[in-house]
Amino acid sequence: MDNIVLYYTSSTGCTSRSLLLKAIEKHYGISEDKLELVHEYGRKPYFASHPYIHFSISHSGDTWGVVFSDNEVGLDIQYKNPSVAQEKTAKRYFHPDEYKAFLDGEDFYYIWTRKEAVCKLFGYGIDARFPKINTYAQEFESIPFAVKTVMPISDNFPYFSIASGADFVYNSIKF
Repeated sequence: MDNIVLYYTSSTGCTSRSLLLKAIEKHYGISEDKLELVHEYGRKPYFASHPYIHFSISHSGDTWGVVFSDNEVGLDIQYKNPSVAQEKTAKRYFHPDEYKAFLDGEDFYYIWTRKEAVCKLFGYGIDARFPKINTYAQEFESIPFAVKTVMPISDNFPYFSIASGADFVYNSIKF
């Protein structure tokens, strides 16, 4: 079982990079000068000197978060946005099973954040594979995954979804 840690905070006045480095120092005790973040086309960013640090970043509104894991991981954070055309977006991007669940009353953001977290787990963007991923199936292209969602406790709190290649438990830490 994977053990995942979610750090989240207000991103007001901070860059995503600075918040990531602050969270790594807090979680791993590694200072910024020891880290080299590498971005390669078509791959998730990683730290060349610390390849065991698996992370995923997301933000919505002024909430920023990162998850750390011993394995590949994906995170999505979303506040509800009343201007999103949910029906049109669901029809275009949801797998048929997800679209049916949406039409049967499943919350749009519950499905959307799970879908984005799974895509981030695999290192995908919103591309041709996006509608093919069925988050209810718990596997894609014969690769298993687990996904969990923290439902908002109020209208002022976002959805958080975390995806991993194995079953997991998580702790969340506001910093």
